[in-house]
Amino acid sequence: MYADQAARPQVVSEYDLPQAQWTRFDAALRVASAVYEAPIAVVSLVADGSTQVRAAWGLSMSDTADMGSLCSQVPQGFSTFVVSDTHHDPRVSGHHSVRVAANIRFCAITPLITAGGHIIGSLSVMDRAPRTDVTPAQRGQLEDIASLVVQQLELMRDGHRAVIQGESAE
Repeated sequence: MYADQAARPQVVSEYDLPQAQWTRFDAALRVASAVYEAPIAVVSLVADGSTQVRAAWGLSMSDTADMGSLCSQVPQGFSTFVVSDTHHDPRVSGHHSVRVAANIRFCAITPLITAGGHIIGSLSVMDRAPRTDVTPAQRGQLEDIASLVVQQLELMRDGHRAVIQGESAE
């Protein structure tokens, strides 16, 4: 069961942590990239129609500015969303990151679902070449990695809250 997504903006704001903390996801992004043998992996947060790429593997953060709209596709559903060739899929073919910015041709995007059932963003793997070889095992592994990312996010959020509460108590 998934939570009321109208509450998503408030929930996502709880995970909007200092950018320096997002480097903790480099290992998860490397593993996701390796599972798909794809050069790019990103973690993004989605709320109020805007998407922020918060961590990236295979791209510099400055190169991710146009990735947001592509990464926001997953909150429309609750399972991994795979596009074998973005240039020929009408759901994503018009995105700037597909045609111009990063020339993304393949993407596998899975939701980041909190323990409370809120979809707060996505874990995405991308390639600059089209692909048709995604296996059920790869989909499952991406979903497992996304679950680990959410667990780490929740630990980071709780730690951040504790620091803020400790400072306000002084």
